[in-house]
Amino acid sequence: MAKQLATRVVAILAIVVCCLLAGRTLWTHHTEFYDAVDEMGVRPVLLSFALAFVATLANWPAWHNLLLSLNAHLPVRESARLFFVSQLGKYLPGSIWPIAAQAEVGRRYGVPRVTMVGANVIATLMSCAVGLIIAAATLPFLAPRMWVGYFWILLLIPVLGIAIHPRMAPRVLNRVLVGLGRSPVGYPPRLLSFLRPASWSCVVWLSLGGHVASLALSLVGGGADTVLLCVAATAVAVTAGVLVVPLPAGIGVRDVVLTALLLTIMNSPQALLAVIVSRLMLVAADLLLALIALVAFKRATEVSAGQSHLT
Repeated sequence: MAKQLATRVVAILAIVVCCLLAGRTLWTHHTEFYDAVDEMGVRPVLLSFALAFVATLANWPAWHNLLLSLNAHLPVRESARLFFVSQLGKYLPGSIWPIAAQAEVGRRYGVPRVTMVGANVIATLMSCAVGLIIAAATLPFLAPRMWVGYFWILLLIPVLGIAIHPRMAPRVLNRVLVGLGRSPVGYPPRLLSFLRPASWSCVVWLSLGGHVASLALSLVGGGADTVLLCVAATAVAVTAGVLVVPLPAGIGVRDVVLTALLLTIMNSPQALLAVIVSRLMLVAADLLLALIALVAFKRATEVSAGQSHLT
């Protein structure tokens, strides 16, 4: 009982700290945000936030379906609550905190920690692979001069493609786990079971790129070329941020890369403004979804548990 209480207190404190760090980011740049709304207009900003919300939301079904493909079954409501709340850990230095929280909660539902960790590794690789494929399909045609600096994308795509193959990723992971004296994550999933999370990853990247494109269009105008460039630039920038583990939520790397790519279609002040507003919107989306998950899903779970008890 005392251990459960201590664990609960630590979890609450961790959530509070993450919320404070994310909230500090919003407060630090609130003046820039107000200036951006004046310059861009309310409608483009609202559309951009809606797409940022969709992109953040779509990360959950991608992750949840990947868990199912590894025979890791979490209740849908608990899965959503765990995922969105744990994402606040991104705002702490290092990228392990969301994974650590997910592994601990998954264990309560009979899912081994190694399976939860393995699912997160595969999910990250899959997301990066899908994003880089989208970038590789568009960036060299839209910004050929910038392509010279990002040739590493072509080198990473086949590596990531092999790594996320349903017969390869779990098999390699299982060999590592067995070598460490741990239980394997389970049987190799079928190819079709990986198509669902990959499809949701496409939704994430397209929504995320559209979110940046809405800001760019309001600043410099343009058409389909601007939208496609923003999708490719966002994919490259976010992937670069994911690969840099020590920084919270890829802050710094993601923003620098995205600014550099946006400079091909706008001036420096405009690019910096778009990147800052984009960062604020993604932080706000994380906070909003975590709040919804904590309140709405908890109530739904309690009501469901009460009905089950009555029957």
